[in-house]
Order: sequence, then C-alpha cells, then structure tokens
Amino acid sequence: MAIPRWDCDQSVEVIAGFAAEVNDTTPLLSSAIDLTLNDRARGKLLVVFRAAASPSGAFAHGVTFTVTESASAAGVYTACTTSGSLAIVSAAGRRTASINFNNAKPFIKLVATGDDADTLAFVTGLLIAIKPTI
Repeated sequence: MAIPRWDCDQSVEVIAGFAAEVNDTTPLLSSAIDLTLNDRARGKLLVVFRAAASPSGAFAHGVTFTVTESASAAGVYTACTTSGSLAIVSAAGRRTASINFNNAKPFIKLVATGDDADTLAFVTGLLIAIKPTI
C-alpha cells in the first residue's frame, strides 16, 4: 500500500516592523506586538534587524538588537529566548534569529540600543511569521 503524499505550503506574514535612528544609548522599542492574534505563533517566528548609515551621517559605533516578552501589553518586558545571534552590529549589517514563542508571555517588543553616546545608525526591524498551510 502506497503512503499518500501531502503537499504542504508555507505562508509568510510580516507581523510588525519599525524603523528609527539610533543616536545614543537610549533603547528604541517597537510597539507591543500581540502574538495571539490570527494564530501568529503557530509556525516559526523570525526577527530580522538591519543597521545602516543614518541620513544624518555615516554609521558610527555599534548597535545591539534584542527581543523582549511580557505577559501583558503594558507589563514588564524581559529578554526572550532566540536562536541566532543578535549581537552588536559594529558595522552596517543584518542580524536574523528565530524566536521561541512563550505561551505565558505572548506580547513582544523589538529593541535596538546604541553601543555608546556617539552611536549613529539607521535601524529597521521586522517580525515575520512562517506558517504551514495545507
């Protein structure tokens, strides 16, 4: 007896994004993102950050990217578990990581923080969901 083969496609949804100029050590945060909406957490969650030269001048110093999570939109946010490096970008570049969804903390924020007071960079962040569809 032959085993039937089921085709499975994947859908990609850009859930949220932000763009900003980092010019010191003040963390820049996206709005709270509710991962329970539209079953977004089913599948794989990826975050893509990019740092580039700012319209105000050349890229200077480093930028650290993080993803934080909370039990409520207005709650206390702490770093969430990611797979992949979001370490300091000391030159213009990109960082990508997958996010380990935490049912107890379905709200997340994307964060970019300058390395020091002389940081100057234009940063973007995208949260993407890749979900299986049949």
